[in-house]
Amino acid sequence: MSFLETILDFLSFLTAPRPDRSDRKHISIVNMVSLFALIFISNIVLLGMIVQVLGIEQLDHKLDDVLLEKGQFFIIMAAVVGAPLMEEFLFRYPLRYHKATFFLLSMSVIYIMIESFNLNIHVMLNLIIVLFATGLLTLVVMDRAQEWWKKVYVRQFPFIFYYIVALFAFLHIYNFDVNTINWYYAPLMVVPQFILGIYLGYVRLRNNIWSSILIHAINNIIPMILFLTFGSK
Repeated sequence: MSFLETILDFLSFLTAPRPDRSDRKHISIVNMVSLFALIFISNIVLLGMIVQVLGIEQLDHKLDDVLLEKGQFFIIMAAVVGAPLMEEFLFRYPLRYHKATFFLLSMSVIYIMIESFNLNIHVMLNLIIVLFATGLLTLVVMDRAQEWWKKVYVRQFPFIFYYIVALFAFLHIYNFDVNTINWYYAPLMVVPQFILGIYLGYVRLRNNIWSSILIHAINNIIPMILFLTFGSK
């Protein structure tokens, strides 16, 4: 595909994401990175506009604290290697597999339900409970209603896709010190991550998981260089 065809294909994908390979069009690395560059610049402009509209004078990023505690090497490895690998395999890898997608969706719902009860469970114990409950539910559904879920997965994939994108975006509100901004600003603050999540999903479905990991790493390394050079302020 040419670069223009890639842009048009991405715009078409936005209206009707599909998990199958019937309309799969491979994106060259040049077009993939070039389109990402446009999205990255747009996100910077968009975030600047959001901050101005909300009247936020300063965004307190948790990288300041992590830098003091862990050092530059840890931050670079976590942001450029750890986060892209972990988040892409968690949020993007399941998109092409109905069983993995069910596991991810169930895990998010069970986690939200447990958190809503405010049980103050230890983080590790909470994770174990969520994974155990999700695994058990997935085994039961895949054993007794796999064909039903496969049909739901195909028919409702656009909704599933955007739900997963929203989960990915919301996760990034914890990058900021939420005590310094009003809670109802949260959805607006992660709009750039929502847009990025859409593009990462598009790249994963058009190419493969390693392509989305590459784009995610590039997305993280640019602000990381700026942060380490100039600081968060």
